[in-house]
Formats: sequence, C-alpha cells, structure tokens
Amino acid sequence: MNSIELKYGQDPAINKGDFHVFDGVMQSKRKSEAWEAAKRITAERGIPNYNPDLHLKGAQMGQKVLQTYRITGLDREWAGGEDTPAHKGWKPGTDIAGLEMDDLNYENNPAMQQCYDDMRRTAINGLTIAHETIERRFGKEVTPESISLYMEMLNHNIGAGAIMMEHTAETNPELVKDSYAKCFTGNDELADAIDQRFLIDINKMFPKYQADQIKSEVGKVIVEALTPGCVITDQAWLHNYMAGGSSGWSNYIISVYTDEVLEDYGYHGAIYAMDKWKCGVGEVPNKYENMMAIAEEVSRWCQKGYDEYPGLCEAHFGGSQRYSIQAAASGAAVGAMTGDPDLGNAAWHYNTPLTKEHYLRLGFYGHDLQDQQNMGHTFSYRSDQGIPYELKGPNYPDFAMNVGHMGGYIGIIAGAAHARGAAYSTNPIIKASFADPNLQFDFRYPRREFGIGGLRQFMPAGERDAVIPPH
Repeated sequence: MNSIELKYGQDPAINKGDFHVFDGVMQSKRKSEAWEAAKRITAERGIPNYNPDLHLKGAQMGQKVLQTYRITGLDREWAGGEDTPAHKGWKPGTDIAGLEMDDLNYENNPAMQQCYDDMRRTAINGLTIAHETIERRFGKEVTPESISLYMEMLNHNIGAGAIMMEHTAETNPELVKDSYAKCFTGNDELADAIDQRFLIDINKMFPKYQADQIKSEVGKVIVEALTPGCVITDQAWLHNYMAGGSSGWSNYIISVYTDEVLEDYGYHGAIYAMDKWKCGVGEVPNKYENMMAIAEEVSRWCQKGYDEYPGLCEAHFGGSQRYSIQAAASGAAVGAMTGDPDLGNAAWHYNTPLTKEHYLRLGFYGHDLQDQQNMGHTFSYRSDQGIPYELKGPNYPDFAMNVGHMGGYIGIIAGAAHARGAAYSTNPIIKASFADPNLQFDFRYPRREFGIGGLRQFMPAGERDAVIPPH
C-alpha cells in the first residue's frame, strides 16, 4: 500500500478524505500547462479551445486529489543478458514516479506512439526462397558477401535513395533516418559471415536458453526485418482506436502497470498455488478444478484489499478497473503456475461471475457480457468463438474491453511461456525481429519506455524538423 499512500498523503485504510480544497486543475502541472496553451490558441485563432471550467458546467476536475502514478516492474523487465539501454544516462533501477494520468495518455506519450509505430511498420520477410530461386533459376550463387551487399543496397533504398532510375526524386535522409533493414538466422556460421552491421545477433540479444530455442526454430533460413520510416507509415487517427488516447481509457490500462497492485495480487496467487500443490512455477497440473481454486483465492484476496483499503478503491476508481485488475491477476497466476495460457484465459473469464457475485456489478453498462459468455467459449476452436490464445487479435469478437484488457491478456500469455521455460510465446521470428536494439522503441523495456515518454524524455522517430521552419 506504500504507492497508494504516496498518492494521497494519508493511510489508504482511512475512509475519509478532503474535497474542494485542491484548486481544481491547477494542482496538476500538465492540466495547468494545457490550459495556458489553450488560452494562447484561443487568442490566436478566435475559436474557443480546451477549457476546464466547462467540466460539469462549472465544476473543474480536481475537486479531490488528482492522483499520480509510479511505474512498477522496472526491475523485472529484462531477466537475462547485460543491460545495454538505448537511452544514454539511463541507470537500471531508476524509479519513475509522479507521473500524471495525462503523461500516460497515448496521445501525449511519444514512447507509446513509437511502440505502436514500430510494431505496425515492421515488415518481416523470409529470404531463403528468394535465394533458392536465384540459385536454381538463374544459376547464380548466393554468398554471405552477396547477402551483405543486398542489405547495404536495401538500407540505401528503403527510406531515401534510388537504385535504378537516373532522374528521380529522393527523400531527405533526416526525415527517414529511422528507416533501415537488418537480418538474422539460426545458423551461427552464416551469421558470423554476414556483415555485422546488418545482423540481429540472437546470441547477444537473449539469454542462452532462449537463444538456443529461437535458433533451433529459425533454422538455417535468413529473415529480414524492415522498418520503413514513421513519417511514411504514420496514421494518427488509428492511434486512438486501440490505445485509448483522448477518449479517456488511459486510466483503465494504467492501473495494470503502476503502483505494484497487480503484482501483489498475482504473486499472492502464485504463493497460494506453490503452498497448495507443493511445487514450483509452471508445475501445477493444468486441470480446470485447479484453475478454479487459484482464481477463487486471487479473487477473494483482491476483494479483501478493495474492501479494507478505501484508498486503493479510490485509486482504481471504476468498477471496470477493479474488475480488470482482478481478472488479470487471476489469469496471470493460473497461466504462470500451470504454464497453460488457455487455462489462464479461462481464469480471467471465471473471475467475471466471482467479481459480480461480490459487487453485484462489474462496470458501466453491459461490458461484462462478452466475458460472461466466454466461460463457454474459452476451449472452443470455432472461428468466431475461440482459437489458441496466442493467436487472438485485439478485435476478437468475444473480447469485451480490448482497450483496457490487452495488457492483461499479454501478461497471461507471457507468464505461461516464462513458466514453461519457453524463449517465446508464439513465433520465434517475431521475437528475434523485435530484439533489434536499433529500433527506436526498446521492446526489452516497455514499462521504462512508457515512463520515459511520460517524463518527456523520449525522442520519437519521424520528426520533420529537417523540412520545416525553425521552431
């Protein structure tokens, strides 16, 4: 409860708090900045802009404490290999606290935007079939030297340069300096022969037990990963769709990775399972009744916390948030203790009636409908009901609040994979491609990157300073 106490400056077990003494939005640095910026915009264009006085027709936000957040789990993000942070001056173990909700709003956080950009713009291609075609059809030998030359030409061409035409427009390299291509292979001998500037070295990017698994699955094939420039691929209106943004869902997902609450609940479930079955992580038999036992214990522990600590209830101020935390903790605990992500998925949905029985409701309207019917669909592989959990996308029909729940789903899948000692959850090609340290967003440290974005220290790719007036 230390994080919750820091939010409000009082014991979270106290059932009383102050109201109407916090000077509205002026207690918030970010909202104060926004109001001043809006006043300038209004004066310049003559059309009203953001105005917190319009909230509830005269009652600003901030009649109670506008809470801040602490990014948690930073010390657990990367469990293998030496630390080589992408950001100079960053020291592992540094705390990121005092972030406002606006800092973790997708549209205000360049690191979150970069994360989505890097996932969306990365194209992964197998080169082996192309190489075999060249050798068999054209009788030309493909060598490490020719592969390296191809990669050099590709890096010239992917963002800025022309390859064949004599008279053609080219792009200012500053605009697309985030455009590049690299490759990887599971064959160590071939990897050693390729120009190291273009190589994602699996041996260096993963702990040995993971590297061996990934190389075995990738095999002798060569895979290239392309990242066209953000300025080419950016589509701002799509951002709001999946990540919340200004539609107000930021607070929903924030609760999953801040303030050590999910960690407390999830670890409680793991400790319970280890005591009950006298075994280690990933060793609980993956039976339905075992899932029910762990999920019921986690749900009871979560509800006890919310009942005993009004401060915690205030921090997660919506039924949807509290339900999401309980479901995520149940699913993560079951997934990690059994190593079975489908069973973890079942625990998520089993938590729905448990939570509803205790509180009589989950959140607003009928958002729990999909989660309730999913109890019957979890183990169905019919197309619009269920497929392997790792293959479900964010638009899956039976998912309810995908904006807020995606973080929980990912935790179940990743936890189960780690419990099995697996180097990857779904596809080693994806795992190796996004291990590339040259990506603007460092996928080894997603929480850290989001926190740095909230601190306004993250520099995204695709900035257009090279072609716009000084500002």
